[in-house]
Amino acid sequence: MIASLNNIDDLSLDNVIDKQIIESFENIRSVIFKGISNIKHHLEILSEITEWDKLNVSFFGETNAGKSTVIESLINGDGRSIGEGYKDFTKNVNEIAYKNINLIDMPGIEGREHQVINNIHKAVNKSHIIFYVIGTNKEPEENTISKIRIFLKDNVKVYSIINVRGKPTVYKFKKELKDTNIAIVESRVESKFSELLGKNYSGNIVINGHLALLKNDRIAKSRFANDQIKALEIFANKSEIEKFSNIQEIYTLLDAFEKDVENEIIISNTYKFIKNLSSILSNILREKKNFDSFLKEANGLTEKYLDEVDKVICKYESEILSSLDVNINSMRVELKKTVNKGIDNNDSEISIKSKLDNIREEQSKKLNKNIQKLLSSMKEEIEAKIEEFKNRMSLQMQFLNLKGDFDLGSILESLEINFKYVLGQVLDVGLSIWGVVSAFGINPILGVITGVLVLARKIWDWFFGDPDKRKREAKSEAVSKIDSMINDVKNKIRHDIERELISVQKNTKKPVLQLHESMKGLKKISIAIDDKVLQIKKSQTALSLLLMKRILGDSVTFSYLDLQLSQAIVIGYEVNENVKNYLLKIFRLRKLDLYSSYRDWLNEAGIYTGDEFFLANDEFNFRAANALLSNDNNKFKFKRVKRRSN
Repeated sequence: MIASLNNIDDLSLDNVIDKQIIESFENIRSVIFKGISNIKHHLEILSEITEWDKLNVSFFGETNAGKSTVIESLINGDGRSIGEGYKDFTKNVNEIAYKNINLIDMPGIEGREHQVINNIHKAVNKSHIIFYVIGTNKEPEENTISKIRIFLKDNVKVYSIINVRGKPTVYKFKKELKDTNIAIVESRVESKFSELLGKNYSGNIVINGHLALLKNDRIAKSRFANDQIKALEIFANKSEIEKFSNIQEIYTLLDAFEKDVENEIIISNTYKFIKNLSSILSNILREKKNFDSFLKEANGLTEKYLDEVDKVICKYESEILSSLDVNINSMRVELKKTVNKGIDNNDSEISIKSKLDNIREEQSKKLNKNIQKLLSSMKEEIEAKIEEFKNRMSLQMQFLNLKGDFDLGSILESLEINFKYVLGQVLDVGLSIWGVVSAFGINPILGVITGVLVLARKIWDWFFGDPDKRKREAKSEAVSKIDSMINDVKNKIRHDIERELISVQKNTKKPVLQLHESMKGLKKISIAIDDKVLQIKKSQTALSLLLMKRILGDSVTFSYLDLQLSQAIVIGYEVNENVKNYLLKIFRLRKLDLYSSYRDWLNEAGIYTGDEFFLANDEFNFRAANALLSNDNNKFKFKRVKRRSN
């Protein structure tokens, strides 16, 4: 599984030539490699710490709860490891042998546990069973509960121990260990721990660790000798002290563990790896969901921007050309009118030139004013689109705060420089549109007027050079020449305008298309991470199958174990209800379903007709069917799994 994660370096940026985009993606690869390295580090540490040869039972809990006292009483110790009660005496993780079991004494979690937090985490990861010791004669406070959740949730089998406070003299008149108050506390502890730890919580034991210590033979020469003498006065002998302290319940549990050591170790360690993978997977999927959402939104914004810029330019191209047609036709009419009138009146060359100059000045101003107005409006609309696009993209990046093993947030941070670069280009293009297209308002007009003046010269030369021709023929020829010249000039102007607007369109789109290309690269990363997610899921399923084969036998062909839902299915194994209940207890699950065949399971888990999809009845079977779907040995025809709607 770890080896497959490294294949993410196969990602390429084909068709991307922008150096800043390429550099940004190199940073992204670096971030992903760092994330993969973190995953490998988690799993390697777990592999190094996990104990397979000996059962580790850890004593964990609040500062001065009596963890060391309980251990000393179990091993017939002399009490040297026990603190004075005013500080967290246990600074290190201490391991003590008890028969074939390793007892682990951990630092408390209400003192300065931040100083030894790594040691606590390592000890919890080494542990197969944990006794959580409570020594305050009341249930843990919310602050402590939150720490229990951090350290113990979904890790190992947990028992709580209420270590009742009380010196021997307390029991001179008090004849019971578990009084009404302690019974209430026990009920609350069991309720809270069941809610917190689910099926991993296996129950509570009430003891008096101090009394249990006093039954030890080696106490006589320690600082607890006087307490032992008083205890013997009250309870008559050490056997009675032991019985009253209720330490025997812990002995009984330890002996039971010893009988099933191998299964306890295998189940506990396998759960650690599955939960570690689940935690990694959960982080990746949470980040990837936001990451994909960002990609979808960003691509949507890009497509929207490109489409809207197209529409703006097309709209104004149509309006500019329409304005050109109106003004050119107006000019055409004025030219014809002026020439015809000059022919009718036998006007001189100077007179016709003067009138044409007036037409040139009037039409030039009018056409220039109309085009300038349209171009100014186009510029404002495009710049508004650019600004809107830039702000929305910036807002998308601002609201993403993704941190985890793959650290997809850092991927976006790596791209941020590139985004700013591209968006800056977009804005620069927007601001430069005016300079690019403002010439439309001048050069085309000059071109028209120049052409008309040339035409006027030809008309004048033709008309006055041959005064014997009839005026009607002269007018007809003049009109024909004017139409031809005007049409040529209009077509040239239209071509120039269309060419320049295409240039504006390309320049306005270019940086956003660059951004679009970078999004394609991000999509490749998203797809590559999907593949890694699949590999992690396959690893979880493989671990589940190995565990079930080890406990139940080689007849098991498929298993899906979901510790989050505290549920599992097993294919290839079927037992009666009594054995099933026993297995539920061993596996610490809320529900365990056993089937002799895949078909039996699928018929009960949802609707399967051999079509393209399987319709799962609930969330667990949806996940389990997906696990089956990703199984390399899957022989079923369905290609997708859906949830059945209620």
